[in-house]
Amino acid sequence: MPVPFLLSFLFRLLLVCLPLAGLARAAGVSGSVTVAWNANTETNLSGYRVVYGTSASKLDQNMVVGAVTTAVLNGLETGITYYCAVQAFNTSSLYSDLSPTISFVVPEVLQPLFAVTQGSTGASLTSGGRIILPLGGGTESLVIRNAGTANLTGLRFSVDGVDASDFQPSSPSVTNLPPGESTTISVQFRPTDTGGRVAALHLSGDGLSSFDITLSGEGIPVPEIAVEQPSGYDLSAGSATVHFQSAVGGTGNTEVFTIRNTGSATLSGLALTVSGEASREFPFTPPAVNSLAPGASTTFQVTFQPTVEGIRSATLQIASNDADESPFNIVLEGNGPSLPEISVSLANSTQLTDGVSTVGFGNVTLGAIAETQNLTITNTGAANITGLAITTDGLHIGDFTVGNPGATFLPPGASTTVRVTFQPSAAGLRSGSIHIASNDADENPFDIALTGTGIAMPDIAVSRSNLTGLTGGSSIIPFVSTNLGASSATETLTINNTGTATLSGIAVSITGVHAGDFTLETPASSSLVPSAGTTFKVAFKPTAAGVRTATLQLVSNDPDENPFLVTLTGNGVAVPEIVVIRANGSDLVDGVATLGLGSINIGASSVTEVLTIRNTGTAALTGLAISTTGHTTDFTITSPAVTSLAPGASTTFSVLFRPTAAGARAIALSLANNDADENPFNISFTGTGVPVPEIAITRTDSTNLVDGSASIAFGSVNLGSATSGQTLTIRNLGSAFLTGIAVTAIGNHVGDFILTPPATTVLAPGATTTFGIAFRPGADGARTASLRIASNDADENPFDINLTGTGVAVPLIALEDASGTALAPGAAVLSFPDILVGDATAMETVVVKNTGTAALTGLQVSLSGTQGAHFILSAPTATTLAPGTSTTVQVSFSPQAGGGKTASLLIASSATPSAPLVLGLAGNATTAPEIAVSQGAAELTSGSGSAAFGTHDIASTSPTKVFTIRNLGSAPLTGIALRSGSGDFIVASPASTTLAPGTSTTFKVSFKPTAAGARSTTITLVSNDADESSFAISVGGSGVAVPEITVVAASGKDFVDNKAFINFSGVLVDGKSSQTVIIRNAGSAPLKNLSVSRFGSNSRDFTISPLRTKSLAPGASTSVRISFSPSKSGVRWGGLRILSNDASEKDFDIILTGTGKNKAVSKGGKKKKKSTLKTSPANALATATLTAPLKGVEVIDGKKYRTLTLAVNEGASPKLRDIEVSGNLTEWSSGQKHLTVLIDTATTFKVRDKIPVVSGHKRYIRLKR
Repeated sequence: MPVPFLLSFLFRLLLVCLPLAGLARAAGVSGSVTVAWNANTETNLSGYRVVYGTSASKLDQNMVVGAVTTAVLNGLETGITYYCAVQAFNTSSLYSDLSPTISFVVPEVLQPLFAVTQGSTGASLTSGGRIILPLGGGTESLVIRNAGTANLTGLRFSVDGVDASDFQPSSPSVTNLPPGESTTISVQFRPTDTGGRVAALHLSGDGLSSFDITLSGEGIPVPEIAVEQPSGYDLSAGSATVHFQSAVGGTGNTEVFTIRNTGSATLSGLALTVSGEASREFPFTPPAVNSLAPGASTTFQVTFQPTVEGIRSATLQIASNDADESPFNIVLEGNGPSLPEISVSLANSTQLTDGVSTVGFGNVTLGAIAETQNLTITNTGAANITGLAITTDGLHIGDFTVGNPGATFLPPGASTTVRVTFQPSAAGLRSGSIHIASNDADENPFDIALTGTGIAMPDIAVSRSNLTGLTGGSSIIPFVSTNLGASSATETLTINNTGTATLSGIAVSITGVHAGDFTLETPASSSLVPSAGTTFKVAFKPTAAGVRTATLQLVSNDPDENPFLVTLTGNGVAVPEIVVIRANGSDLVDGVATLGLGSINIGASSVTEVLTIRNTGTAALTGLAISTTGHTTDFTITSPAVTSLAPGASTTFSVLFRPTAAGARAIALSLANNDADENPFNISFTGTGVPVPEIAITRTDSTNLVDGSASIAFGSVNLGSATSGQTLTIRNLGSAFLTGIAVTAIGNHVGDFILTPPATTVLAPGATTTFGIAFRPGADGARTASLRIASNDADENPFDINLTGTGVAVPLIALEDASGTALAPGAAVLSFPDILVGDATAMETVVVKNTGTAALTGLQVSLSGTQGAHFILSAPTATTLAPGTSTTVQVSFSPQAGGGKTASLLIASSATPSAPLVLGLAGNATTAPEIAVSQGAAELTSGSGSAAFGTHDIASTSPTKVFTIRNLGSAPLTGIALRSGSGDFIVASPASTTLAPGTSTTFKVSFKPTAAGARSTTITLVSNDADESSFAISVGGSGVAVPEITVVAASGKDFVDNKAFINFSGVLVDGKSSQTVIIRNAGSAPLKNLSVSRFGSNSRDFTISPLRTKSLAPGASTSVRISFSPSKSGVRWGGLRILSNDASEKDFDIILTGTGKNKAVSKGGKKKKKSTLKTSPANALATATLTAPLKGVEVIDGKKYRTLTLAVNEGASPKLRDIEVSGNLTEWSSGQKHLTVLIDTATTFKVRDKIPVVSGHKRYIRLKR
């Protein structure tokens, strides 16, 4: 029998909604979802079958995939809930159970959509449409609206094409448009040349195709003024300033200006004016002409002739017919002559006068330094002060210190400072002079007198023995902490006269609250000459504890330090004294006292001994802490409540004796403190331990039992059964032998409790023994007894424990087969013989017996497992069984599908309350395949089934029809193959050549007619279905012939409708150049109603030859010749329009462009020799392949960059090395390092300079010569 193939995995769902092109919101449309699952690990795994549908109970669609873990479900309706499950199958075509079912909703598809209207007309535009901008330049607005149902994000645009630089669109105000919202952009047309100008605007957004609009306009000639100064450097109108060099004495400086016409029309009405306060100081010479032809230039001069000093300015205005730069304004600026002027002032802003002013310092004590005087030197003139320097002289100049100025150069308005100080070296009047040199013509040097008076004075100075100087009124002399009644070390102080006169009247005294705590020895002298000194002594002898202060007072004739005061401080220190007292009031002696606590039973406690600690000293007793040595575990010490005692305060501690062993026990107690001569305070404690026994009984979980109140409960136990025994431990916790141990059971139901006695009757201290007790009820209901343990424990003899339990009567179930053989639940399997699908086997009997002591009730049977439906179960004849009775259950195998089938028989009753008994069921069914084919909802019959594809154009492909192959049988459908007899029908092979029962696969058919009329074939589907091994399906359709226009150049290059360009290189005005295009019918029906016409602003410059025929048979062709004869110079544009009966290209448009060139005439009136571009290895670009280069400007981030555009004819290949750039028209550089390629196509080559055009710096670009 095959082993069931099981699938076990976590099933996960990944929703991937595929967007539908062109739909904003589509309910009920086709969507796709990807499902994924974890892989099976079996080595014989063949693949998976995915089943799904719109009902959890009807998964009527399926897909078979290989050994992969994902599948894509197509053709699902959006907004609908689907249910899905997966099963695995192996190489023997055995299938697992289905996985758990999941559900999902296919989301609706949301899509943004462009809608664009022209602002001036309100007309809607389609992608590929065209707008025409105002003649000669102007602005057109475009309204961009999101007509879709999803946010339009990443809105952006770009412009390209031959004349892209002529069209400048503004950025949209937003880049994100919710559905229905709109924004506006404007397109400014500023033609850089005359004639037709064409470019393409591309709108795009995230996930959207480009929306393309053709921009067209026509440039007309306009003048453009440019002003240079110096020549070659452009000035900007309204912002340029021209600076003239400073002029001295009214002499003039002249600058030359150049006016140039860079436009395409005559610049006329040139006129100059100068305005502003200083306009008369800028006379000018007007230009030689008042009009300039395009490209011409003229010059004029402006001279600066200042009449006053300082900055002078005016505005030069150049009038012309330039519409946006008339007048062209330029600021003129210059600096008139100026002179320096020195000024000196004091810090209080007092101005000093050269040769007159005096700076006085007043009276200053000899050796002292007067307050600094700051002199500020300022340049109040209009020219720079230079050569700034200071010198000094005078009789007493050495008493004055003069600093250097901070600078030797002062611009107008600037200043610097000079510091001057006075330190007299002798008594009396002292003087000197300062001389300040500079380039001030009338104050060089600037002279200032200095004065001051020196005064002689005494000056007291006091210092300590360590030479530290003291400051009167703020210094402090601290003395070390000193015990009360003791005296500190002596402090020796020195008095010095540091002044220039005699210090006299010296007297020393001590005052203050604690003056009596300080002693004084007076100085030896009361008078000191300058530089002399004397000493005296001070000591500290405290009379009380705490901080003690006083003031030392020195009297003298020092005018500013009389008296000279010094603060004296010190700390009087008190000392502690420890005393320890017993409760009876007796004092203990440190190191001598011993306290006995008597004889105590081991484990019992003595009377507590309480001791008092008292501080009898004058300072706090601190650091109180107790430590012990010896038998410390036998004595319990309660520490004092505090660790510090104020003088006179007390606290207590206690000692308790609880012996842990027999015999003498003792400890030594040390009481730490800050009493200098009793630290630590030592006391001895003694006692004697007396041994005794002590019984203790514990359960296996270490729970201690209590004599007389402990209880052991055995709970409910079925009659006839016994509990496992409980083990109890007897322990001797005492210090003497536990003897006479005996265990007995007493009480009414003593026979229900089984006792195992202990192994010994005597236990040494610390020893243990065990005994056991179990419960085997003799009747139902509550059962009780008592357990009694005798011993020599004086207070627990005997030790009593209560015993309880409950006897319960129960039913018991047993299973047998019909022969009486026992069936083991969970292991036994009922195996059925092999049988065909749809048949049923004979019944198998299971006997159910009650072997218990109570009635068996609630007997129920059921089938379990996903294949339970393949088995038939009969209910038992009774649902209640008295003890010793039985009933029967019958099962048969009736498979509904082929292969091995398994299930479980569940038997529940009151005898199995927690879970039913389980018997296995197994059987195997034989199978056969059955093919079925459908197309859509239609079921097809072999030989008569058909599918119609309708009418389609020849060579076009119809929509695909999907056919589904299903295996309705019970065996694998194999050898699936398709055969088709016609090339008009494209048949794709099915995804699988083998189908398991109940699975399906699909194949696709499309119709691509090769000829007109009815087309048909038969598709034959081969398989191993015995009666339908060749399943025939008829398919048919009709082919329709249609025309198809194609337009190509004479070279064979294809043109694209509305996107193609034909360019004519530079053609002389009134000259002519021609090109030929070929019109071909690539369709299968006649191309009729052919006609050609022209359009565009310069369409008259293009001539279209008439068609030789108005109809082309399939494969036939005709040609049209296009001639370009420019009526004027510049770029010209138009269009060729070809009409026909091609439904998709009724109007085939080609843009026509060309450049007209004026004929060159020599000064003598003769024609100039035609200019050509020479070809060399360095420049292999032939003139015949290019139009005249088109120059332009692009603005990027506010900066202008020169561009050059070449219209390239067929066969040309321009390179960067063919173009040059310059900043001065004399030195030219290759474009390979200086240019960026913007467009490089078969018709256009456009480059941009990498260096921007900025004010005062031109940039030029040209073809290499």
